[in-house]
Amino acid sequence: LALGKDTFVASGKQVISGGYVIRGRNVKESGKELIEALDAKLPVDWSAQVSIMPDVTSFGDNDFGSGSDPVLMLLKKDMSATTSRWILSFTTAAAVVSAYLFAAGVYGGNDIVTSRFTEMADTGQYTGLTWFNGKVLEVMLPLGIIQALHQLGHNAIAARDDMKVSPPTLLPFLSLPFMGAQTQLEESPKNRSSLFDFAFVGPFVGILASLAFLVVGLQSTSMDPEAAQFLPALPV
Repeated sequence: LALGKDTFVASGKQVISGGYVIRGRNVKESGKELIEALDAKLPVDWSAQVSIMPDVTSFGDNDFGSGSDPVLMLLKKDMSATTSRWILSFTTAAAVVSAYLFAAGVYGGNDIVTSRFTEMADTGQYTGLTWFNGKVLEVMLPLGIIQALHQLGHNAIAARDDMKVSPPTLLPFLSLPFMGAQTQLEESPKNRSSLFDFAFVGPFVGILASLAFLVVGLQSTSMDPEAAQFLPALPV
């Protein structure tokens, strides 16, 4: 209904995976004017999106970008991943386990920590496990907070621009846990600026959080020597 003599005079329609290609003639002065005119006519809750692009099927070897009129592409807005949520949930669980193994491993190089844990275990003191898990949490918690703030940055832009996004899937890395998370767009962003903001804010907030923890860590270098001997030992 949005097409017509004042927007785009259609001459043919081709079915493609996920939508349609509509060939014809652009009546407007530019592709931008055409899209703006179509957006003004289409309902806000329309379940598809319209894009304009060159008709690459009609180009020869040496005339890319020239020749025929552009075409319209109609595609569904829904970009939801088809991967099973069970698989994504398992991936997140594996990431949490890898983070625990990493956090526990950094104490493996500290003989004082391992000796104390072994002594407490040999004497039947179950508080030894609680004590060790508390040390592990001191490593996992900052990593988790940084990743959570990273994700909140993405979600803030998504909420501002009314973009639907999937829940994050943590990616497991034994050498560096919580190194990343996958958040999928479930529909196309409104424009490139919105897409840039969505992609940029997450890492930016994560970097600021990392710097904040770095400052706190540097200030802790003057801690009591008795407490310092139980710090994690990272390999060079």
